[in-house]
Amino acid sequence: TVDPTMEDILINHLNQLGVKNIDYVVAHHAEQDHSGALPKVLEKYPQAKVIATPKCKGMLIDLLTIPEKRFITVDDKETISLGDRALEFIHAPWVHWPETMLTYLREEGLLFSCDLFGSHLATNDLYVTDEGQVYEAAKRYYAEIMMPFRTSIEKHLVKIKDYQIDMIAPSHGPIYDNPSFILDAYRSWVFDKPKNIVVLPYISMHGSTHEMVGYLVEALTQRGVTVKQFDLTATDIGKLAIALVDAATIIIGTPTVLA
Repeated sequence: TVDPTMEDILINHLNQLGVKNIDYVVAHHAEQDHSGALPKVLEKYPQAKVIATPKCKGMLIDLLTIPEKRFITVDDKETISLGDRALEFIHAPWVHWPETMLTYLREEGLLFSCDLFGSHLATNDLYVTDEGQVYEAAKRYYAEIMMPFRTSIEKHLVKIKDYQIDMIAPSHGPIYDNPSFILDAYRSWVFDKPKNIVVLPYISMHGSTHEMVGYLVEALTQRGVTVKQFDLTATDIGKLAIALVDAATIIIGTPTVLA
């Protein structure tokens, strides 16, 4: 579902589409921007069941007081038939919460990837149209949210590598109808060795630290090292995070008084 602040918009869309009945609501993730409107949806569709991992079920009961009888829990790789379609549920813990799950629609080769492969990019395009724009947004999303869980993401990329994936629909950002674009990007961010890059965030009270940063940047440049420096009084922290994806080294420049 959606964040509670957007639940009226969701319900209005369901009404406009004439959706009279919902059998299943797949809960990939208990965070409120994904599941916050579940109570409202379940109230509107009293026959609907929530499909979730056992851990997600417990979190949703605790967070949203949803009755236990409304849940169906699924094991890793378990499937549910929809008649001429089948959903396979892939547990993906720590991407980026412990209860996260992906869903694979076999007959369409469609992976609903939850936060994995996401981007904080809101456009009126349903599918990726500007790969350059999406690449930067997806790399920023990975850097800010996913990078601390890199070892978990490694395992999950290996886990899904043999699936026939023709399309990826993340919970944030546009749909990838060319999934190799984002899969290749993630493989690079996760598996490639760090480059000979130094990320140097710094702050200077009276200019002394700034002078030392300048000296260090010049010395490293002369030795063939790429340096990306960030003045923390003016830096977009997201751009700093993006720089860390590829860097082998981080050096922090800080005053020694009141720092």
